[in-house]
Amino acid sequence: MIRICLCDDDPIWVDMMKTRIEKNVVNIDRDFEICVCSSLEKLEGVITTRKIDVLFLDIVLEDVNSADWLAENLEDSDVEVIFMTAFPEEAYSISEVDHAYFLVKSRITDEMIEKSLNRAKERIENKSESFGVFRVNGKKLSVNFADVLCFESDDNYVRIHLKDGTTLDSRTTMSNCSRKTPDCFLRCHRSFLINMNYVKEVRYSCFVLSNSTVVQIPPKKYAQTVEAYEKYIKSTV
Repeated sequence: MIRICLCDDDPIWVDMMKTRIEKNVVNIDRDFEICVCSSLEKLEGVITTRKIDVLFLDIVLEDVNSADWLAENLEDSDVEVIFMTAFPEEAYSISEVDHAYFLVKSRITDEMIEKSLNRAKERIENKSESFGVFRVNGKKLSVNFADVLCFESDDNYVRIHLKDGTTLDSRTTMSNCSRKTPDCFLRCHRSFLINMNYVKEVRYSCFVLSNSTVVQIPPKKYAQTVEAYEKYIKSTV
């Protein structure tokens, strides 16, 4: 299954491009979903609430450079971006954002659409579920989830606690971290996402991690949380 989002503020172009994507994506993957949105605000809502694999994104949306917006707002997203534009001179900033392909609207052919989808799919397949990409100190950093004890929210950042004692501060959200992480991670508290492989002890009101960090479990969610933990442990035996 390949999940595609097409974001452009020209409804006529969207209808035409959606048809052409649907025509060519069948050569890449028989199972696909495609959704459309017309603004960066709506795009943010789509990406933060559902899994999107490939994003066809107009570089200029409502007089805003979407490449600049993407770098500031969705810098650690795993989505593969295919930029589109009718104004190539506006593409100056796409080098600041990791992307799979770049299409000039007046020159788009079916072959180019298929090639861009193939490139995006190849990049998706080359990614390992064992790693996640996070923005740390202005740079993208690949983090091995096996090295992460827990994620802790801290104001506008999430602090990534590693098993070697170091911490990394990433400007992201706990919800985004929850979507990225494998099944061994459990959101046991509003402010904590723990790696259950590093739970040393389960107490009445908390988890104790291998580095002695104590993570509280809200009383109302205690039974549900511990049940999820026990289910995971049994699945690993």
